[in-house]
Amino acid sequence: MLKERVVTAALGLVVLLGVLFWGVLPWRLLVWAGTLVGAAEFCAMLGFRWHGAMAIWAYIVVTLIQWWPDWDTLIVVQLFVASALVWPVVLRNRVSLPQTATVLIGAFYLGYGGESASALRALPHGLAWVLLFLVSIWMTDTVAFFAGSWLKGPKLWPAISPKKTISGAVAGGLGAAVGA
Repeated sequence: MLKERVVTAALGLVVLLGVLFWGVLPWRLLVWAGTLVGAAEFCAMLGFRWHGAMAIWAYIVVTLIQWWPDWDTLIVVQLFVASALVWPVVLRNRVSLPQTATVLIGAFYLGYGGESASALRALPHGLAWVLLFLVSIWMTDTVAFFAGSWLKGPKLWPAISPKKTISGAVAGGLGAAVGA
């Protein structure tokens, strides 16, 4: 299991760093693709198909946020909220208002997070800032995995992630600080 994780991480690292060093536009495209996959996963968690109306709407919201971030935010949010109110009517109550609201919140989270990651790369010294961000994440995950596996101890939140431990979470935070 560890061998597969290491091989997958190494391949992913090569692709990610290659795109990151390639330039701002390739990075933006990779981040956008990642947020679309995230939107599909989020919709699947809510019971929607990746090619269904709710998922397509999430892809549109994510895409608009990431590629046109300079719009007047208040107007855009109002338009998205209005569209969330319309979906239950258009789909004849096959989806509820709480479901459309949840999809919208997830799309906002993914879209604005992706836009921030793209914008960070476009800053002066953006490459260094993104590398700092990524190293912090990788150190958190790596140190948390190994420390949690070795130290064991009480579970952090078994209903959400059954194998994560408090010791792993603390060690991961320290690993991020050291990595940064």
